[in-house]
Amino acid sequence: MPGIKEFQPQFDHQFDKVRSQFSGMRDTRLPSKKYTMRSNIMINRIWNGEVGLGWAFWGIGLGGFALPLGVLLFWWMLLGEGASFSFANLLFIILGFIPTVVVWRTASRGVPNFWKNAAKGAIFFSVLSGFFIMVLAPIGIIVHKIENRLTPEFYENTSRLKDNAPAFFRRHTGIEIPEGAKVAHAVYYRHPVMDYEFGHHVILDASKVNLRNWIETARPFGEKLEITKPDRGLEWNAEGLKCDDVKRSEAKITMPICHLSGAPVWHIKHRLRLDRVVTLTVLEDHKLIWLYETSW
Repeated sequence: MPGIKEFQPQFDHQFDKVRSQFSGMRDTRLPSKKYTMRSNIMINRIWNGEVGLGWAFWGIGLGGFALPLGVLLFWWMLLGEGASFSFANLLFIILGFIPTVVVWRTASRGVPNFWKNAAKGAIFFSVLSGFFIMVLAPIGIIVHKIENRLTPEFYENTSRLKDNAPAFFRRHTGIEIPEGAKVAHAVYYRHPVMDYEFGHHVILDASKVNLRNWIETARPFGEKLEITKPDRGLEWNAEGLKCDDVKRSEAKITMPICHLSGAPVWHIKHRLRLDRVVTLTVLEDHKLIWLYETSW
């Protein structure tokens, strides 16, 4: 029988073949030191502006970095992925620092000419625009918001107020408006102050509703209506109902509320926070249901 030594050359040949295959895989997958050094040299040349102006401006600057980044951030904001306008511009300016430096250094090398001056002008305009967007634009937005806050608002019986009244009633009370009731009057006002001070009235005409039965069975805010004597004040008032104008057509709806005093009435209060309250009052004699939200 053949001995082990007779097969030794074949083993050595197979081992050398496998080793060469692994060596080839290592050589193709791992960069050499020479390639790494060339890459570092190229990056240093680009950062120091030692490249052509056209390549730096269109390849690194506008076309290669700034424009794709701007488009990406624009669509990111447009799709509502969580980036605000200010955040997107801040990120754009921070990341845009790299191409700005590269183009400026490239344009500063050698003898100045038209294209180098034009590239510097574009960089200057971009920086100026970034300053306007990040500094002046937010100031303008703040001034605009202050101006809006200091402008009073008053809306009465608009189609939007009346259309949204059932949802407004349901959102606050947790129940639907009574079957057969209709929205008779709706008012929204806001005071010209920095704090959000407003009032929102919704008055329902319940003349076609079995109001006594509704009073006994309804559970606004999850509680039963009770006869109380509410005091007029910040939480319960007729502000915005134009109580001084007794001759207008809406007076037949608003005046019963304007004339409410300390007399007993079906009433319930729900506090949303310390300075925001919703009240529900039923004027049984006048067949009216009055929901009022206010903040001061």
